[in-house]
Amino acid sequence: MKRASFNLLPLALVLAMLTVGTHPASAQAVPQEGQTALVIQIRADAPRDCRVTSAQVSTLDPLSRGWQRLSLPDIACNYSGRPAVRFWSQNSGTLVPEGAVALALPAGLAYELRVGGTVVGRPGSAGDPLVSVLPQSSPLQPRSTEVAIRFLGPTPPPGTFADTIFMEVTP
Repeated sequence: MKRASFNLLPLALVLAMLTVGTHPASAQAVPQEGQTALVIQIRADAPRDCRVTSAQVSTLDPLSRGWQRLSLPDIACNYSGRPAVRFWSQNSGTLVPEGAVALALPAGLAYELRVGGTVVGRPGSAGDPLVSVLPQSSPLQPRSTEVAIRFLGPTPPPGTFADTIFMEVTP
């Protein structure tokens, strides 16, 4: 995320530059450039920015075919709008047996995601992420957004299955 940076003169120096040669009685008048004062215009551009915090991850039941809460992150942006959330996974939306080689995957456990109550589908790879647009948000007001998971397909064989899901909020 980009951060705005500013190089501003110390406030005392700016005030001194604005009041040089002015009489106390005329201190409220706006000085004109070229007289005994200098007009300084200040501008700062703050880019749109979003933050994700408190992403608690739940323990999942791989035998359940209903929706299970995966995470409940707080998303806060510095503008009023509808940020987008991108999801991708290491195994393109499939939990695979731990230690399995990606090219020779035995039975895996496919899943889909629901974001804020809307089913958005299976996450793809980093090159083909799943994108969901969140509802309208207010500036700097964290919004808890439920991310839920539902397993698809047949019941997996016994074992430990894993995947890594990446979530990115873009303004």
